[in-house]
Amino acid sequence: MPIDLNPGIFAAGGARTTYTQFSNIYEMAPMGTASYHSLQILVDKKMSNHLQFQSAYTWSKAEDLYTQSSTAWISYGIANPFNPHQNYGIADTNVPVNWITNFIYVTPSLAHVNKILDAVIGGWEVTGIWNIHTGQPFSIAGGGGNDNSLSLQNNDRADLTGQAYNVHTGHLSPHTQRYFNPAAFTPNAAGTFGTSARNLLHGPGVDSVDGGVYKNWQIHDRFGIQFRWEMFNALNHPSFGLPNATAINPATLTSSSAIGFITATGSVPARVGQAALKLSF
Repeated sequence: MPIDLNPGIFAAGGARTTYTQFSNIYEMAPMGTASYHSLQILVDKKMSNHLQFQSAYTWSKAEDLYTQSSTAWISYGIANPFNPHQNYGIADTNVPVNWITNFIYVTPSLAHVNKILDAVIGGWEVTGIWNIHTGQPFSIAGGGGNDNSLSLQNNDRADLTGQAYNVHTGHLSPHTQRYFNPAAFTPNAAGTFGTSARNLLHGPGVDSVDGGVYKNWQIHDRFGIQFRWEMFNALNHPSFGLPNATAINPATLTSSSAIGFITATGSVPARVGQAALKLSF
């Protein structure tokens, strides 16, 4: 776990008083703890009666002091280097709900009825993958460039005001304009590291379906033709990025305040389809 051995000191106006000639000095301290608890359910049906499907559901909670494992990728250290355990909270990798379902359905062969009819509607393979999971966790950043503490870590968190977070969990578009209640947070007081917990909110989740349709025709013994039609995010569900999460004073909030607004798309692109015809010999 990376801890800055040369933080700024609030009483000295944020100056680095330990090693004045240097900036951050990170130590990968051999300390910390992590926990993971989950409920996992799997339903698995083997291929029979032309149908195969599998559905895996996980409900979990992951907590730790720090999620990154290597000093080679450090962008910031522990928020409060004077009390590292204050950073214990929801892990950056926490995904409370993860539900993935896949299926394969093959239409019956009609070769015994009519070969032409079988070539047209028999033996088609339909597949799908349905992915639902919770969004990425995030913290609410404090004020003063996230350095009201003057520790020079730029990782302060906001103070809580006592109001409800009011996080939207539905799929309606208004939540992109106010994903959570901005008045629930205020910049952290000078010389403090913020009273809000690490990763106390989760961003918009993912609800995406990928599908495919396939058909094979065998022409004599040497030649074969395959048709493939595949769609990614077939239902075209929108995917959103994380909201702006830097606290501002509730007294200065206006309708145009950026906190809580989502201005970027997420990891799942809009619907994409592709078709292919393959000749094998």
